[in-house]
Amino acid sequence: MYNYITLAMVKRYIGGAINTSDDDRLVDFIGWAARLVEWWKERRFDVRRETRVFNTPSAGGTLFGVYDASLLAGATNPVLRLDDDLLAIIELKNGDGIAIPSTDYVLEPANFYPKNRVRLRAGTVWLDSEDGPEQAIALTGLWGYHERYAEAWRAVDTVQVANVLIGDVLINITDAADYEVGQLLKLEDEFMLLEEIDAVGKKLTVERAVNGTSAAAHALATPISIYQTSGTISQVCMRLVKWRYVQKDADQFDHSYVMGSGVMTMPTSIPIDVARILGAHKVRL
Repeated sequence: MYNYITLAMVKRYIGGAINTSDDDRLVDFIGWAARLVEWWKERRFDVRRETRVFNTPSAGGTLFGVYDASLLAGATNPVLRLDDDLLAIIELKNGDGIAIPSTDYVLEPANFYPKNRVRLRAGTVWLDSEDGPEQAIALTGLWGYHERYAEAWRAVDTVQVANVLIGDVLINITDAADYEVGQLLKLEDEFMLLEEIDAVGKKLTVERAVNGTSAAAHALATPISIYQTSGTISQVCMRLVKWRYVQKDADQFDHSYVMGSGVMTMPTSIPIDVARILGAHKVRL
């Protein structure tokens, strides 16, 4: 699972000499920090491929009709309001099961990420399925929170030596300098999690087809990109890991709470600066 920051990032952040015997503990703390931030904000800060379904947008209105001309377009062809953070649309299917061309809709807000609404252009309308409006619209997309998604993927390398076949877990690279275990990689439409680095042999060991993507073959010279988590979230996670690491021998550190989705382990307190940043962070629209 992608945890926003890497062990190497944490060690640079903490500074000084850290015994390698603490690596496993730090990795656990990294995962703990990522899940805590997700739980606190009720959203994810990576990018994943997923198909989500929505009811056909309804104009609503009253028996008296719409008399404000500025509201007429929204009443006759309302926007599709999304229930999660959208970064990109891969396919949008109308209620009749036919994909809507990307030229027939726009994402809103226009100038910011993430997106939370889909507005059809004039001439295209939302349709119910044969069974009605419930869950009639299917949106396959890339979901997650990132304020600067256009800059989120950093191209660092290309596939070397040989093609990457569907079953391969080794990727030949030019140089290992840009890579760290725990990074989220992208080759074309497939996401991979970096598990091991052979700097001498110039090879990466990866987990294929993560975050909802599918394994695919990738030709020689295919670009390799690394996902850059939002800077604020990276800093918050590293701050939490360092704080937890310093407190690692403290008694009665955690309390467990039973949630609807399982058991969440929460510390009795967290650094006040982290609490303020998370509390001030953008909330779901």
